[in-house]
Amino acid sequence: MHYLVRKFGLWFLCACFLLNFPPQEVTKWFLVLNVWLFAFSLGIYLARSNGLVKISLMLKRIGYFRFLVLGGGVLLSIFIRQYVAIEYQIDFLWRQGFDWIYGSIIILLVFEITQSWQYGQRVLAFLGRHLFNVFLFHTFIFYYYWPDFIYSFSNPGLIFLVLLAICILVSISIEYAKKFLKFEPILQKIDGIQMKDRFFIGLNGQNDSIGNILKMRNRNRASKNKRKHKKTR
Repeated sequence: MHYLVRKFGLWFLCACFLLNFPPQEVTKWFLVLNVWLFAFSLGIYLARSNGLVKISLMLKRIGYFRFLVLGGGVLLSIFIRQYVAIEYQIDFLWRQGFDWIYGSIIILLVFEITQSWQYGQRVLAFLGRHLFNVFLFHTFIFYYYWPDFIYSFSNPGLIFLVLLAICILVSISIEYAKKFLKFEPILQKIDGIQMKDRFFIGLNGQNDSIGNILKMRNRNRASKNKRKHKKTR
């Protein structure tokens, strides 16, 4: 998918977007595909084009009013998703294939908050080191291993926080186990590149953010050139 986004750009995004309007009779595999394909493609495209940073720079023109706009957008999207779409049976608004709309607004809001609040950025940086692990095993926690305990808290918000806390603790344990087993050095030898955690968004504002991203991109290009040079020898 990364190759297709890099090769065809917006054309591939448009094709993925059209998959959100499938024919009435399709296989379940097609439905699984179209639910997440556009969201993932959009994320890859924005990452490659620094789209999130560019949107942030435009939003900064309206100052702190951007928080009100994005916060209102989140509330409006929840209202549309949970009430309007169901009440008026508007199919395309509640299908999972359009969750990227609501997710994008939330991501933008969180991004802007962390740009203005250093402690929030540090919290998200900590969570970011563990959320991939959480993504991989959270289903086992709430569905297979401890469903009775997780759902015993009744309140949805509390259920989420308890599940997140348990998953973070498990992830921390996994990371310690990886360090003990020398997991990352093994990956470095296999992959041939140095693996480090890099938090792209600087704490000092937009210029620092863009600078970090450009430096990271230059380092990646230099690393690729070195590997190509070794192969040609």
